[in-house]
Amino acid sequence: MAGLSSRSSQEESRRPQAPLSLGWLGFIGGLLKVVSALYLVFILGLFSSVKSVLASAERLALELESQGGFETGDAAALVAYITGGLRSIIAENALGIGAALFLWILGTILFSREWERIAGYWPSIARRAFSIFTWLSRLGALAAGVATGLVLSRLSGDMSSIAAGVRLSYIVATLYLLPLLPPVVYSLLSLKYPPPSSRAGVLLLLAGAVLYVYSMYSVIQAFRPISAVAGPLEEVLRGGLNQHSETELVNGFIEALRILMDRVRNTLVALALASAFYTLGFAVIGFRRRS
Repeated sequence: MAGLSSRSSQEESRRPQAPLSLGWLGFIGGLLKVVSALYLVFILGLFSSVKSVLASAERLALELESQGGFETGDAAALVAYITGGLRSIIAENALGIGAALFLWILGTILFSREWERIAGYWPSIARRAFSIFTWLSRLGALAAGVATGLVLSRLSGDMSSIAAGVRLSYIVATLYLLPLLPPVVYSLLSLKYPPPSSRAGVLLLLAGAVLYVYSMYSVIQAFRPISAVAGPLEEVLRGGLNQHSETELVNGFIEALRILMDRVRNTLVALALASAFYTLGFAVIGFRRRS
C-alpha cells in the first residue's frame, strides 16, 4: 500500500501545475470563434448572395423550359453560370472571409493552449494521448484546407473539372470532421478528470461538445446532396442525358446547393453556440480557480 501511495504521489508531482489564469485563454479564444462564425453568417452576407445567384439561375432555367426546353449545352452553361457566380462571391468577399478564418484559427489556437493547461489535471497516459490527438487534428485541418482549395480551383475550370470538384466535396466534408472531434474528446476527459471546484464549468464544456457533435453530423448532411449530382454531371459530359434529364439535373443541382448553403449556415450557427458554451465554461473554470 505504501508503494502504491508513493507512486500516486509521484504521479501527482509530475503533473504540470495549472496557472492561476486557468480558463481565460479559452475564454478569449471562445469569444474570437463566436465573433468569427456570427460575422460570416449575419454580417458578411455570403449566404444571401449565394441564394441570389441560385434564384437567378432558377429563373433562367424556367425561361429555357418555357421557350421549348433545354438545347444541347444549356445545362452545362447554367452549371457554369452558377459556379462562376460562386467564384465571384468568394472573390468579392475574400478579405472578409480571410479575416473571419484568421479569428477562428486564432481562437482555435487559444482553445488548444487552454486544453493543454486543463490537461495538467489528467493522468500521464491521457496527456500523451491528448498530444497525439492534437497533432492529428491539426494535420486533418490542414488536409481539409488543401482539399477545399482544390475543389474551389476545380470550379474555375471546364465542365469536367466542375464535375470532379463536386465529387471531391464529400471527401472535403469528411476531412472537416477531424478538427471538430478533439473538443468532444477533451470535454469528456475533463468530465472524468475535472479541475478542482470546476464541475459547473466542465458541464458547460460538455454542452458545447454536444453542439460540436451536431455540427459534425450537419457537415456530412450538408454535402450529401451536392455529391449526389456528380454522376449526372458526368453524364452531361458524355451526352448521355436527354432534354428532360438535363432539366432535372439543373434543378437538382440548384436545390442541392440551396440545401448545402442552408446546412452550412446552420452548422456555423451551431459552432457559434458551441463556442459560446465553451467561452462560459472556461470563464467559470477561471472564476472558480481564482476563488
